[in-house]
Amino acid sequence: YLGWAEVLVGIYAGFLEFVIPGIVLAVVRRDRARLKTRTPFGPALLAGAVTGIVLGPWIARSLGY
Repeated sequence: YLGWAEVLVGIYAGFLEFVIPGIVLAVVRRDRARLKTRTPFGPALLAGAVTGIVLGPWIARSLGY
């Protein structure tokens, strides 16, 4: 257990790391069908967890928590 900062940053980063690349690809390629394709969520959550572990304390300090 590392702390609440790591947990919250990890979950939020996982969602952002999942959504942002998909939207960017859909806009760049102008392909609306890309938004309806299935994409695995697990790798984004794993990347978010690593982001939370590495950057969680720094982000919490910068936000004043």
